[in-house]
Amino acid sequence: MRDRTGRAAAGLDWRLVLPVQRADRAKTRLVAPDGVSRPELARAIALDTLDAVCRALPPGRVTVVTADDGAADRAREVGARAVPDPGRGLDEAIRRGLDDAALQVGGESGAGRPAPGWAVLLGDLPALRPEDLREALARCAAVDRAVVPDARARVRSC
Repeated sequence: MRDRTGRAAAGLDWRLVLPVQRADRAKTRLVAPDGVSRPELARAIALDTLDAVCRALPPGRVTVVTADDGAADRAREVGARAVPDPGRGLDEAIRRGLDDAALQVGGESGAGRPAPGWAVLLGDLPALRPEDLREALARCAAVDRAVVPDARARVRSC
């Protein structure tokens, strides 16, 4: 389990990368309810995910990669890092976030500091609860690498 600082029982200081697509390009298959535009709903989903992540981990350990001004503004508002999406797809966005997070860890290195754990979470999980993320990360800390499937036990890529 994790304490409130985001430190895993296994002694990892988690760093989490959260790629968030621009709201006008996100969730294109989603039909928004009356009175709400699809981009508004897509941004709300991303911001709900960001808020849950920043309640699960210290916001300074969260890197949001996005070209969406609203998501970048919220990230900075809650204390997370916001870095520009390079615009070459999800893999490049993740790589950019991991590179940025690694630079941050390098500046914090020191004797006695726990090793960082690295996580990537897509920014479209509006029902994410902080306690569920902490539990998932604690389980991931027990192995060298993990890919976590969705609730139906499918590994998905969108």
